[in-house]
Amino acid sequence: MPVAQKNWHSLEMKQSSTCRGSAVKWSTDNQAVPWIVESGSMKEHLPQLVVDVFNTARENIEIDVQWIPRLLNERADYLSKIVDYDDWIVKDCYFRAVTSLWGPCSVYCFASSINRKVRRFYSKYFNPIL
Repeated sequence: MPVAQKNWHSLEMKQSSTCRGSAVKWSTDNQAVPWIVESGSMKEHLPQLVVDVFNTARENIEIDVQWIPRLLNERADYLSKIVDYDDWIVKDCYFRAVTSLWGPCSVYCFASSINRKVRRFYSKYFNPIL
């Protein structure tokens, strides 16, 4: 099964009509996550992360958080540990030359959150938002 990742841009996040009635199942091997989502946490940064997730989803997406043992979640565990060591980058001077010829780019392909040249990018592997 191929791995894909795409970041929503601000316009996509605001288009609630396409998300109406949708549901997301959030499976985690961390037993604390469902508890933090339901009850909160004494650590200051964790409740804010939960609020951020639910604000992104808004009222149109139902989020069901479920703990599953790591042994039953081996694929996700494997995918979360992939590091792309073959990470190439286009030099800034070449990128500027291309954009001066053909205009600004709206999506950067074959990038990562570290080497992207524009906000939106596509990568073979998962990239945390930095």
